[in-house]
Amino acid sequence: MKRLLSNQKLGLVLRLIVGGVFLYAGILKARSPEAFADSIAAFRILPLSFINLFALGLPVLEVVTGLLLATGFQLRIGAFSALFLSALFVIALLSAGLRGLNIDCGCFGAAARSGSLGIALGRDILLAAMALTVYRQAVISGGLCKGTRSRL
Repeated sequence: MKRLLSNQKLGLVLRLIVGGVFLYAGILKARSPEAFADSIAAFRILPLSFINLFALGLPVLEVVTGLLLATGFQLRIGAFSALFLSALFVIALLSAGLRGLNIDCGCFGAAARSGSLGIALGRDILLAAMALTVYRQAVISGGLCKGTRSRL
């Protein structure tokens, strides 16, 4: 298992998948910040004064995270950001589920239904596990996967 988790090709595939998901989600959310703000409000976690700021800032952070992962530039920062955001999403989904809220998570903006809370939760746990693997590899390799110093 340790050998599999330290495999550089697996790390490249994982960072491209996680990076792609964050890019896709961030771009879709940025296209309709009003609808994303409504999704955030439905969670009933943030004070109303923070919802618009969060709705405008999170998509930018997701796009930057996705770009860092996809390019391998500042890989540790990108992987940590993906891990942190995925953990944040898991906590928000668990909170909503435990409070009995029946909401669409808004994970991919207003254009796409994200499925049930259980599906969204499973997806975010999987993303967090993949981001953790990429982060672990980035720390071990000094921030760069082999072969990514000058190219993708």
